[in-house]
Amino acid sequence: MRQVIQIVPRLPPAITGVGDYSVLLAGKLAEAHGWDTRFLNASADEPLIDVANKIPVEHLAQRRVSSLVDTLDRSVPPSTPLYVHYVGYGYQKRGCPYWLVRGLERWRRSGEGRRLIVMFHELFASGPIWTSGFWLSRLQRHLTARMARIADQCVTNMSDYANGLARFAPRHAGKIPVMPVFSTMGEPEDLPPFAQREPWLVLFGGGAWTSAAVSTKTEVLDRICTALGCDRIIAIGPRGKNQWSGRTAFEETGVLPASEVSAVLRRARAGYLAYFPGYLGKSTIFGAYCAHGLVPVFPERNPSERDGVIHGEHYLTTNDLMDDCSPEKLAAVAIAAHRWYAGHTLARTSAVVAQTLEDISAC
Repeated sequence: MRQVIQIVPRLPPAITGVGDYSVLLAGKLAEAHGWDTRFLNASADEPLIDVANKIPVEHLAQRRVSSLVDTLDRSVPPSTPLYVHYVGYGYQKRGCPYWLVRGLERWRRSGEGRRLIVMFHELFASGPIWTSGFWLSRLQRHLTARMARIADQCVTNMSDYANGLARFAPRHAGKIPVMPVFSTMGEPEDLPPFAQREPWLVLFGGGAWTSAAVSTKTEVLDRICTALGCDRIIAIGPRGKNQWSGRTAFEETGVLPASEVSAVLRRARAGYLAYFPGYLGKSTIFGAYCAHGLVPVFPERNPSERDGVIHGEHYLTTNDLMDDCSPEKLAAVAIAAHRWYAGHTLARTSAVVAQTLEDISAC
């Protein structure tokens, strides 16, 4: 078996999308492609317990340049590729992980044959002038550009991200694999047809996502349920201070194991999501809805056509449901969403990553 070192911000049992993603990827790389993973967990305060399906885990002592370089020099054998899951806010609370970028630059320069692949889960933040994302965006861009320039290979989850990385590091232009995120809640093979689904609308994600939907979209959610014939809303994820005042029955499950989430999604009729416009390729919630054959419903159009997600074909808006809510239309959307997802399943993603590891190792 060949070996790859994956650097992650955090690992399960912490609730972390990138951590879940990396563990599932590691399992499939070993099972299907003969690449064993060792994790370097950048959160030193987590329990020193192997929680990643018996995959070896080393914890970084400190989030400092010297600590990272010393750890990599000690634990990464020559010619073993490093696979970094880059998400700025995962490594530094303001999204500016200088220690990570500087440490990797120093590590790359200090030895021959060192190979680095970076999976960019996100590039940089933006926002209104009163937010930290606005003021720190320039520094975040700078750090992302430095990461792209030292990487032997970049991988990402959105076409817009690939274009941005190519501008930062032109030598990567046209060579960046784009794989929208796979479902971290499973990929059931035996999906019931739409006509056999339970009359449930799912709100997956919990916390601020669900609270915002419940507090500001009460009437919208009731209208969606009426149009779909749903008699229950099931909110899955961390509980918030949700005071549901709609007429549809509302149930909060709290945090559930992935297998139990999958069981609910597999039976439900539709899933509601309000997400950043144009960013569906990186939404694990949207990926989970598609993987389980639900009808994804949004409050308004989400322009993600660059990643192959088409309004009216792979998801519907509230207004769409008012115009045409026939069983045939709903079934067609659920099928199309599932087919879109089939292009970047865990198996497909692991195959792309495995080929990337092999190409880099051969250089």
